[in-house]
Amino acid sequence: PALSGLRTAEDISATEEISTLAATVFPNPFQEEIVLIVKVSIPDQYSVRIMDLFGRTLYQQEWLLQEGVHQQVIYAGEYLRAEGMYVLEVTGNNQKKAFKLFRKN
Repeated sequence: PALSGLRTAEDISATEEISTLAATVFPNPFQEEIVLIVKVSIPDQYSVRIMDLFGRTLYQQEWLLQEGVHQQVIYAGEYLRAEGMYVLEVTGNNQKKAFKLFRKN
């Protein structure tokens, strides 16, 4: 007999997404540094990109990450000089996480 509450791969529909990427960014608002913590459950090529509100890429970095939790400090004050809002996007394994960031001087 099947255990109650458990689902097999066959039970999950094709439209249901299983997240293999989790990310946190802080502090927000920031001044000079941003700490990015990424948790991945499938090894893959991951990238982080920071854009202005016009969609221009101001910072981009790629990493080959293994399964686990990874922390990266981004010295964003070097790339994001103006006070205001930016978008930080983490992508990998066909998934994307996006965050609004606020720079204060």
